[in-house]
Amino acid sequence: MKLRALACLAIFGACLDPTEITIVLQTNFACADFGGARIRVGTQFTDTTTCKPGPNGISDVGTLVVIPSGALDATIDIAVYGSVVDGQPAPSLDTCAAQTTNANGCVTTTRALRFILHDPLTLPILIDSRCAHVSCPTGSTCVAGGCVPIQCAASSSQIACSDDAGVDSGIDAGSTPLKVTSLSAWGDGTCASLDTGQVICWGANASDRFGALGTQGIVPPSFVPNVTNASRIALGSNFACALSTKGGIECWGDNFRGQLGDGTNTARATPALIGGSAVYGGVFAGEAHACGLTPFPGKLYCWGSNVNGQIAQPTTQVSFPTPTLASGTLTLLSACAGSSHTCAIGNGSGQATTDNAYCWGDNGGAFGKSGVTTTPTIVPNVTLPDFVACGVAHTLAAEANGPTGTLAWGDNAYGRVDPTTTSSPLPPAIVAPYMIPAVTGDAVSCGLVSGATISCWGDSAAGELGPNATGSGPASITLTAPVKQIATGGKHVCATITPSADEVWCWGDGDPNPKRILP
Repeated sequence: MKLRALACLAIFGACLDPTEITIVLQTNFACADFGGARIRVGTQFTDTTTCKPGPNGISDVGTLVVIPSGALDATIDIAVYGSVVDGQPAPSLDTCAAQTTNANGCVTTTRALRFILHDPLTLPILIDSRCAHVSCPTGSTCVAGGCVPIQCAASSSQIACSDDAGVDSGIDAGSTPLKVTSLSAWGDGTCASLDTGQVICWGANASDRFGALGTQGIVPPSFVPNVTNASRIALGSNFACALSTKGGIECWGDNFRGQLGDGTNTARATPALIGGSAVYGGVFAGEAHACGLTPFPGKLYCWGSNVNGQIAQPTTQVSFPTPTLASGTLTLLSACAGSSHTCAIGNGSGQATTDNAYCWGDNGGAFGKSGVTTTPTIVPNVTLPDFVACGVAHTLAAEANGPTGTLAWGDNAYGRVDPTTTSSPLPPAIVAPYMIPAVTGDAVSCGLVSGATISCWGDSAAGELGPNATGSGPASITLTAPVKQIATGGKHVCATITPSADEVWCWGDGDPNPKRILP
């Protein structure tokens, strides 16, 4: 069916054809539970009860060709009302069109387009089972179980809302396959950056660390508003920072200790650039401090809490609200930020053959002993490390050229450093075979053994060690495809796997069985 324009758009006195938009309507509800759908474009609408099962659990509902009219740059509102069986017979489409919440068998999703001249476009819209009970505030819609803003692209070269608005993104049906560029977790939250420049977060939105989503409670996977060109994401306790594709760092969330790096202690939900003019190649977040690593000759700048010297400054000043050089004269290759300590790999001579692990801040996590260290100091017994990963109060590193293996040190609560002993804190020692990547969070440590198999050890009370755990582990978790990235939070673990497009699977938080979160 075509909803045709009542008039054509006149430019320079000529009457030109407006853009033709083909709406492809699909659902991942079972056809037996699908009662129909209404597509409204502006004030006109059409209904369909078609449902044809397709591959991968996605059924075709129908297509609608829209030929809009109006003034240049006018907004075109599209709404889809789905009727499904939800513990009761599917309601009428009139009922769903009049309902303002996603509940009682009604699932609504909306789009906002711009009226400009363009080649014909195809707009896939999914009536998504993940949105069945997700009601979004005014100006937002549900995509893949999360609320995202409805905003149109600023570029005049596109009619459909762009990915930076969180509409028709790579996680919606029928669009570009998902590609995750980084994965980060802290506490009860997880975030993933995508190759589109967007960031998706889910879990506890403490202090708006997922951006201005309108709620600080538990949220399903949702795009962080106003993040458009992120290449990496670093999630802290109550804040987050993203590295842009141009080398800048933006932060948002709580700012009690200056962890947003903007020179203030004012919290904000909207991302803004940190201070200074440095260009960065990496970003790392701890509990209340963050760091950025520049490209060679790798200098590390940190900001936020310095209560335990984690900025590598005397503890007489407890916070640094702007980026402050922490690496001194060292040349660094990588870094990490823990709850109250910071670590890095590098050297003082610029020669890779002399790389060491350096840590500073609270000595419990930095060195496995008591006290505080306020300058980068070599960690003993760590030979030519390949990487370093900071947890809340412990650290991991891996050696390929020295005594080969994965080392751990620091506070051994839950057996997160070495599950074979209850002694704590522990100095650096090899606790597992060589694993890269390896990560550590609050109460659990994990590393990639090979291919699709991850090994985890530490606390298993919430299922963090997977379905095969015994005691504090180590336990193996084998996923369905090769593992690309791993992130550990407070009581959960997530991993990106690559069967074809990327998928993010998580376990823990009460369920030891891995579940697919994205897409």
